[in-house]
Amino acid sequence: MKMAVSLQVLIWAMVGLVGLVFLIILIMRHLLYKRSEQLLRQKHRKGQGLHAYTSERTKYAEVDAYQFSPLFFKLGLAATLILAILAFSWTTFGKRVDVRQYMDTLEQDIEVAPPRTTEPPPPPPPPPPPVIQEVPNELITDEEEVEFVDQSVDRETVIERPQPI
Repeated sequence: MKMAVSLQVLIWAMVGLVGLVFLIILIMRHLLYKRSEQLLRQKHRKGQGLHAYTSERTKYAEVDAYQFSPLFFKLGLAATLILAILAFSWTTFGKRVDVRQYMDTLEQDIEVAPPRTTEPPPPPPPPPPPVIQEVPNELITDEEEVEFVDQSVDRETVIERPQPI
């Protein structure tokens, strides 16, 4: 997704987002003001004392400002995501230079010399081949005779425990 956003669009988007947040705050203040505490006291005063609400988290559930906490959290996440997308897609455009007015003054092509590159050193010569030595064809007669010992174990075989160190 390629999206180019200029500085002017980014500024207007931020101003609009701040205005939207301000508008949401004003609407919520107005809604909560309409549910004033005095009207709620009259509604909940019907013979119940102050101790009747100890099992609830808030005294007056209708004016609980924390009931809107998940909504404001999600709106904040959405606003942050929009700002992050706009910030990452913000591009700056350079000034375009018009060179057509200078094309008449150029009479010949400008030659550009290719840059000089350093030549790599030649590879080292290969190592000399190894010298092959002849092996004598003598017969080896000094073979040791291997002695096999039976190490089988029966049920009656007693195994001695080694001494502790």
